[in-house]
Amino acid sequence: MRYFHEKSLFLWILFVFITSLVFSGPSAAYETPVFPIHEKALERETEHFRFIYQEPLEETVPLIAAYFEEAYAVLTPIFNWQPSGKTTVLLQDGFDTHNGWSTTVPQNVMSLYIAGPTPVTSIFQDGNYMKRTIYHELTHLISMDMRLGYSKYFSRVFGKVEPTDVVSMGLFLFTSSPVQLAPRWFLEGMSIWSETEFCPPGRGRSTYADMLFRLAVRDDQLLPYSKWYLEIPYWPYGDAAYLYGMKYFQYLYENSPRKNVVGDEVQGLAKSFLFNLDSPNHTITGKYAWEMAGEMLAHEEQAQKDKLERLHAYTPTENKRLTAEEISVFHPVFAGNRIFFLGMEPEDRDTLYAYDPATRETEKMSCARSTSVYGSLSASSDGRYLYYTVLELMKNENFWSEVRRYDVREGRDKRVTDQGRYVSVDLSPDGTKLAAVSQRSGKSYLVTTDLDADGHAGEERILTGTPLFHVLSAPKFSQDGKRITYAETSPEGYFLKVYDLPGNRATTVYQGRNQILTPDWHPAKDNLLVFSSDLNGVYNLYAIEAEHDSVPVALTHVTGGLFSPNVSADGGQIAAVGFDAKGPYLTMIPYPVIGFAVSALPAIGPSWEGGKAKTLLAKEIPEITTAAEKSVSGGTSESYNSFAGIRPDYWSPWLDVDAFGLRTGAGVSFSDPTGYQSLKISAGYTFEYDAVLGALHYTYSGIYPLIHIYAAADQEHYPDLLVDQRTGFHYDYTEDMYGAGAALEFPYAKVDRQILFRCGYEFSKREVVEETEWEYRYRRLSVFPTGEDSGEMWARIIYFDGTAFNSSSSVEDGRYISLAASVSDEALGGGYFRKLFTSEWREYLPMPWLSNHVLLVSGFYGYGDGDPYAQGYFGLGGSPGASLFAGDSFGISRTVGIRGYSGNDQVGEKITRAIASYRFPIVNFSKGFGNRFPSYFQQIHGEVYYEGGRTWDEIGRGDELEWLNAAGTEVNLSMTLLRYLQFAPGLGVVYAPDQRLEDEEENEVTAYISVKGWVSF
Repeated sequence: MRYFHEKSLFLWILFVFITSLVFSGPSAAYETPVFPIHEKALERETEHFRFIYQEPLEETVPLIAAYFEEAYAVLTPIFNWQPSGKTTVLLQDGFDTHNGWSTTVPQNVMSLYIAGPTPVTSIFQDGNYMKRTIYHELTHLISMDMRLGYSKYFSRVFGKVEPTDVVSMGLFLFTSSPVQLAPRWFLEGMSIWSETEFCPPGRGRSTYADMLFRLAVRDDQLLPYSKWYLEIPYWPYGDAAYLYGMKYFQYLYENSPRKNVVGDEVQGLAKSFLFNLDSPNHTITGKYAWEMAGEMLAHEEQAQKDKLERLHAYTPTENKRLTAEEISVFHPVFAGNRIFFLGMEPEDRDTLYAYDPATRETEKMSCARSTSVYGSLSASSDGRYLYYTVLELMKNENFWSEVRRYDVREGRDKRVTDQGRYVSVDLSPDGTKLAAVSQRSGKSYLVTTDLDADGHAGEERILTGTPLFHVLSAPKFSQDGKRITYAETSPEGYFLKVYDLPGNRATTVYQGRNQILTPDWHPAKDNLLVFSSDLNGVYNLYAIEAEHDSVPVALTHVTGGLFSPNVSADGGQIAAVGFDAKGPYLTMIPYPVIGFAVSALPAIGPSWEGGKAKTLLAKEIPEITTAAEKSVSGGTSESYNSFAGIRPDYWSPWLDVDAFGLRTGAGVSFSDPTGYQSLKISAGYTFEYDAVLGALHYTYSGIYPLIHIYAAADQEHYPDLLVDQRTGFHYDYTEDMYGAGAALEFPYAKVDRQILFRCGYEFSKREVVEETEWEYRYRRLSVFPTGEDSGEMWARIIYFDGTAFNSSSSVEDGRYISLAASVSDEALGGGYFRKLFTSEWREYLPMPWLSNHVLLVSGFYGYGDGDPYAQGYFGLGGSPGASLFAGDSFGISRTVGIRGYSGNDQVGEKITRAIASYRFPIVNFSKGFGNRFPSYFQQIHGEVYYEGGRTWDEIGRGDELEWLNAAGTEVNLSMTLLRYLQFAPGLGVVYAPDQRLEDEEENEVTAYISVKGWVSF
């Protein structure tokens, strides 16, 4: 049963109104490539999948293809749905940790990053991580592709539409499966259920996930239903949507008498109206989703209290939090008399920190940027140098690890090497070598590399490697530098190993099904290792002799978790990462632990029962696996051709309103699965002057530089441009614009900065709209509009190093710099000569001691020289990029905006503008509001601003123009609507004293509706 009432109707009307403000017109935006271009791409097909992959991954494809066919055979009967056609799978090695994604819009595409998962994260487990991710992502794709009822018919007509304006947004909603529009916690929880049932252990049986819930109960921090969102700006951040959704499906699965309750739930949702999770849930279970969530939380709270009671049978080891709650701590090491670690704060960049046990003070080393959890840290024996790994963007497409060195004495940071993809490193006691783990093409390698006198890495030596989909981690040199301990994770379990450098052999010290993490040598005991493990269902510290088949001895007994032990030089203290409900923190534990005498720790474990779906298919799974392996054996690979792969995605009408009235039309989109090819075509009509509108934008991003080809037809309006010499009366001028061009784009991108160089050619043609010409046709004007064609060569370079954080409403630090120049000439196909130059600087100044408060100071200057041009080389006022032509043009934009004034309020050959804007948070919500009107409210934030500028020229109004001033304020609400639409609607008031008021009723103070992104530029 569906429930609609007056309140719901009002909310839907409000949504349509707001959405019409967000999408101001047709878009010619293009997609950046989602697949690397620096290595040859190959393709191969199976019965249900088409694989596109980098050539070095050829060895992995048969095995991965068999996993996909197996998962397809297992999952499609459960969800009673088979995606039409072959699903494209992109296999790539462009990320030094494991991940994957899937989408059904505009086509069915999945992508897998083949490297292994990072230890001490929710996805780090034994078993086959690749197979587990395949089940997870294929569950996403199958469920989100279910189009039953109205979505089936809409998608047959239009395709799977991407939202670019208010009409296409509506079509996106009606061509998408209601499953795709379900809350993210629902989608992720369902996929974790799948991976846990069919590729154990899965996150449902994860000790790490169980720890997070146990601590949330212990510290009274369980998240309510309204907080299960990816966007929450505090611990556990985006994991909340995954793990609480996981618990929801576990509770649903284990408490329903239905054999296939998950499949039934998803089928019911696919048949329902959009954003109506409650109705199918009520049909299947007799309860609404929010009721089920409340029951799940109560059940989980009691289950974790029982575990805590069991753990408190012995007095827990004291492990005090030494760092502030807002700092998440990773990889602590002793260096000198301090403990250094990689840290992450929600409202600052990741960096190095130092903790002084004597003063209990924490120091931040902001010049050393890190990627915290996806890094490692090692110190020289004298404590002067810190070697650490950080993810960096390389070749504009790969997030690979590089090694850096921080000089503690000098406070300087430098790169050691960006080669080797070393995800984890350790410095030898004499400082001459690095031991490292590298992941390449689905395999892990333990390597060493020599360091020169300046600390730079030399030639690499591979010590040992692994089979596919095994993960090595945490290498550590012994005190004499002759041995390296490390951990290995495989489908068969976990291994603690020691590699003997003189003997060139590895020995397994300990192995089991429980996690083995972050081993370290005890410096005062030559043969003793200290490591973290969940042997009793809780991450504790253990000691073990570095001999074959040794038995570990517990060092601690905690109710939370302890990771990354590092023993002090005198052997008397262990620095470690502890956990509470606020996240990971730094702690210190004496060695040996005072008063600890527990021979056997009380044991607990995750409580996933499961089993129903597996029982349903128990006899079939071995046959499915065998059939899948046979189906991909003997296949051949071919080179991938993106030009042959381009296909139509969807078409959609569009609609918007401008100063002239209603504009409408239709657009069509083409692409290939890798994103190398993108073609978008729009055509339309404006009713005011019966003009035909259009835009075309083609992008090829399969090479560097990227190639753009574009064309557009639109109109532009100039208020009061023309002046009657006798009466002084002003006339508006409106012209049709036609243009086409080509551009090359040369990106240089890093994690915290980017440089973009663009250059190209553009031809444009302008014609007066005849319907407007009659007003001034027989007048003696002071200036006549220019109607010459323009052929222009242009170039622009942009630098940007700003960033935004979890609760940011603005870019918070750094700067934006832009320099551009162009030249028009008859030789380039135009009818006149013109040179233009523009420059812009934006500086973002964070306010000390005030989180998320930012002062933006900006200056813009433009200069033109050449033949007179009545429409002006530049126009001041209005909003840039509001037209089809301006939105598609890669040349120099002539429009410079100032709030409170209409477009082209002033025109001229020279232009300047200054901005001072203070941006600040007001109220933080960080919560969602139900399924009927799906929304997430982040915060209310404000802005107080001044904008001013003017133009000059030697014709027309010339230097008679005065400075335009505007001062105002805006208040906006950052929100997510309809699961996908992130924006910040609000209200603004601007005082614009220099407006040309046409009658006495007009006011210099104007209220307006403001629509921004979550983060203002």
